[in-house]
Amino acid sequence: MVPPSLASSEGPEKDLQPSTSTALDTPIKRKKKDNTIDILGEIQKSNNDFRVYLEKNRKEMKKD
Repeated sequence: MVPPSLASSEGPEKDLQPSTSTALDTPIKRKKKDNTIDILGEIQKSNNDFRVYLEKNRKEMKKD
């Protein structure tokens, strides 16, 4: 705990309280763009894998 000010023989010193902005007040910058690109890439890969699966099943069903 920091006192609001200290007194000396020369008079009160400057305010010693920390500024009102703290690390908790500062928003965390995240790499949203990078995360979005990664997620979109995974979705596209999943969609392509599913299309391959469906096409393979269609070919097998036509054989029967």
